[in-house]
Amino acid sequence: MKANRKILYLFVALAGMTCLSSCESLLDIPQKGVRPMEGFYQTDEDCQEAVTSMYASMKNLVQGQYSPVFVTNLLSDDCYSGASARYASDDKESINEYRYDAANPVVEDIYEGLYALIYRCNLVINNFEDGTSDIQKRAVAEAKVFRAYSYFHLVTLFANVPLITEAVRDDYKAGPGTPEAIWGQVETDLKEAIDAGVLPVKTGMDDRTTGIRVTEDFARSMLGKTYVFLERWSEAAEQLDAVIASGRYGFLDSYEDYAKASNNNNREVIFSDNKNNDPNNEGSFMLVLYNWNNQYFSGLGLNNELGSLGFGFFSPSKSLVDAFIEMEGEGDARGKRFRETLKSYDDMLEMGITLNTGMAAYAHCGYGYWKVRLRNADLLGNPTSSWQNDVVMRYAEVVLLAAEAHIMLNDGLGDQYINMIRDKAGLPRLAGATMDDLKKEKRLELCLEGCRYQDLIRWGDAAEVLGEQWERIPNFAGKAADGSYVLQYPDINVNATYGFVEGKHNLLPIPEREMNVNPNMKQNPGWTE
Repeated sequence: MKANRKILYLFVALAGMTCLSSCESLLDIPQKGVRPMEGFYQTDEDCQEAVTSMYASMKNLVQGQYSPVFVTNLLSDDCYSGASARYASDDKESINEYRYDAANPVVEDIYEGLYALIYRCNLVINNFEDGTSDIQKRAVAEAKVFRAYSYFHLVTLFANVPLITEAVRDDYKAGPGTPEAIWGQVETDLKEAIDAGVLPVKTGMDDRTTGIRVTEDFARSMLGKTYVFLERWSEAAEQLDAVIASGRYGFLDSYEDYAKASNNNNREVIFSDNKNNDPNNEGSFMLVLYNWNNQYFSGLGLNNELGSLGFGFFSPSKSLVDAFIEMEGEGDARGKRFRETLKSYDDMLEMGITLNTGMAAYAHCGYGYWKVRLRNADLLGNPTSSWQNDVVMRYAEVVLLAAEAHIMLNDGLGDQYINMIRDKAGLPRLAGATMDDLKKEKRLELCLEGCRYQDLIRWGDAAEVLGEQWERIPNFAGKAADGSYVLQYPDINVNATYGFVEGKHNLLPIPEREMNVNPNMKQNPGWTE
């Protein structure tokens, strides 16, 4: 009997081993849709797949709530954070009011989003740097431009960050690089991308096909911008002048038209993400965040072109409105740019949009953002996504960067470039334009396009301009009997802690999550207490 039991146990054990072996074999199935790393990154087809992934990463970065435009707008004095109510989106409000810390999720997300794009760029560069086909050479040049774009924002927002040029694992523990080394990498990447001679150029102002991918002009514009930030004025002027002199870019007649789906990749756009008019495209949610808050305003989408859903982020600040009034007048006498960039409550009433009875719109001063907006015609069959491209850089920024370079060079060309912008805005021409003129012009022309905060930092103006931001946040309660706008400041909208602190807010903190997992990182000045 014992012998028989031993034979039985042996049989069961062998059967179990056979079963396990069989199960392992059955489970060892290649995952569908996933290419094995071994033998990949060799052919042009492999290269194109890697480039598609890189562009998807860029798209995710620029259209999200952690995009450089979104975050730097919040850090500027051009808008209130907005949203549905006080503290409803405190991760964003705290950035807008300078109450944030290293654990802020928006700070963490922009840091991770920029490095996610760098990783995709490094995959392309590392694997196809020595490629001989036109497809591979162009891919590497594009990847270098995107990597430079990411590091530009990392060095201007965080400064002391790891400089990673290899496609390393996400548990890689790199210490901080120096700002000088990071700026050097940005310059090198952009120059190599241009010098490779493989990036395309538009055939003319109204070529709306070539620019759906990185062009030589975008690389050159970013290089010129880099030199402006480094105060290398002659080199900046050389790059920016070349883009302007190319004749491949210009201005549309209206400020209202540059950012709409039917005008994607128009003559003003240096670079944007590309959504195409494709019903299968998920589109962008960003414009729903910008759109006027449907909780407070009725009539959105009725007899006007605005989408009916909105969260009310980036409500123009009274500071921005006052800056427009100072330069371009108010009421019916407002200038063209003012009228086409912002809409007053009187404009809203004419469009059939009214403040809901008994309500006061949170973080609002009676003006709505109009230049970039959610339009019914641009929706993808639902109220939450639009096929309008998110513009990363437009021609006006290039012209104003060139104006600054030439003002600093004192060669007389600064007037020419500033007056190109003022001609478009319908304003009198200037003679002997100064840096003060340039700063005022740039704020209004590029308001809420993500340029203001980094400019204030590099100009040394941040402490003066942002030092009191925002002690009080207004609620808009409609019109008084005399026609003036009623702004209310309830106690909940008053901050005990607020405003830019010199020596601390010049840089964002290294995210707490990064500090916790990477022992080699060092926190930025002012954020260790």
